[in-house]
Amino acid sequence: MEKTKEMSKIGGYAYQKEEAMKIINFFKNYDVFTENGASLPRGVLFYGEPGNGKTLFANAIAKDSGANTYYLTDNLYMQDNKSVSKELVNLFKEATKNAPSIVILDEIDQLIEASGGFGRASDSEKEVLRVLLTEIDKLENKGVLVIATGNVEIEGMPDALVRNGRLEKHIYIGAPDFSDRADILHMFLNKNPIFSKVKAKEIAKLTQDLTCSSLKTLVNDVLIKCVSNNFHKATYQDFHDPLQVIVSHGIKRKSPKNIDDVVYHELGHLVSDFIINGKIGFVSIESYGNSAGRYKSFSSFIEEQQDLENNPKTLEDFNNTNIVLISGLAATEVFLGEKYTGASSDLVKIRKIYEIMSQNGLLSFGEFIESTSSSSAPTPFNTSRPQINRDKFEEYLKNIYQSAVDLLNEHKTLVKTLFVALKKKKTLTSEEVEEIILSMEEIPHSSEKEEIKG
Repeated sequence: MEKTKEMSKIGGYAYQKEEAMKIINFFKNYDVFTENGASLPRGVLFYGEPGNGKTLFANAIAKDSGANTYYLTDNLYMQDNKSVSKELVNLFKEATKNAPSIVILDEIDQLIEASGGFGRASDSEKEVLRVLLTEIDKLENKGVLVIATGNVEIEGMPDALVRNGRLEKHIYIGAPDFSDRADILHMFLNKNPIFSKVKAKEIAKLTQDLTCSSLKTLVNDVLIKCVSNNFHKATYQDFHDPLQVIVSHGIKRKSPKNIDDVVYHELGHLVSDFIINGKIGFVSIESYGNSAGRYKSFSSFIEEQQDLENNPKTLEDFNNTNIVLISGLAATEVFLGEKYTGASSDLVKIRKIYEIMSQNGLLSFGEFIESTSSSSAPTPFNTSRPQINRDKFEEYLKNIYQSAVDLLNEHKTLVKTLFVALKKKKTLTSEEVEEIILSMEEIPHSSEKEEIKG
């Protein structure tokens, strides 16, 4: 289905755009669909974390469909319940009169929360929700579609609102994955020749934690920097500081004088990832927020771990990921003679991955039984943790740690060569790392028999 004007301006999110195009197509061919007995859903809910384009999708559907569109005014959320209820009634009455039409309720979670929908509420506070449900119920075969956006999970919305027959179609707009980020960044970067030297995929590798709005902010910050500097062409280095500032929420710390432990820690991740996976990432020892350094790799497992259906993993995949994670700690001992702090988040990730391994039957079946039986306990979702065997987990940590130590001992020359460059420059892009590796007399072996990848 060919994308329409506004929808073509949205990068990434292929599935979500496909679903949006079905709605647009219905409105564009309204008579054909209705004459054949088809009808619009009464409501669509775009939900997910803030800053990823829910409102953008709603507005794109409204514009591309050509339907008459009605918005609940923003300032109404701050008014009394009686005023809001009256406005809703008038809004739906007008939309029905001028059907086919669309009613957009942006940030509906604020409206429901204001009406008491998320907690204790008096009868008057519940009135807004009651009116909204009543008006939606009147829409059957009236040619009116309600598009709502919300920043909470479906489970956080009133069941009466999101059940079939009301906001029945749910479309999740979450943080962009790698391919989404690459597509979004490609659209941003292609708008200005200042970015001709950088590739969207390279920037996408470094921006795993960013929302769509943060990606836009990042590109704009770099553009301002380049224009201020006599329109010089942007390089990967130009993205580093703005990116770190966004990720650390504006906090930049002064790096300590002796940072050898940080250098070796980050290189431990990088070298083990290259040797095991054949991948090269971006590495930095600049201090931002709570991080003394940063290593980002395209082969990051963490981004995929919640999507095992589409990205099935083997025991070897999990073990390789965990060896890369623990290699930061191992590197400080191999090269400095003792372990240094800085691996707490790595160990937490290893624990989470180990839980996934046990819950998917990749370890002993005893581990699987313990992890699944404990996860069914009636504890709050955000506090429940699978029960893994402590002794077996400790043994597992020792084994992957020893694997990391052995790997780093075998490739000391590579680590030390990169150490000199990283300590001097503080940041190395994947291209710079690749150049150093290729300049060595003997290129280190990686497990993948293929060309070195950035």
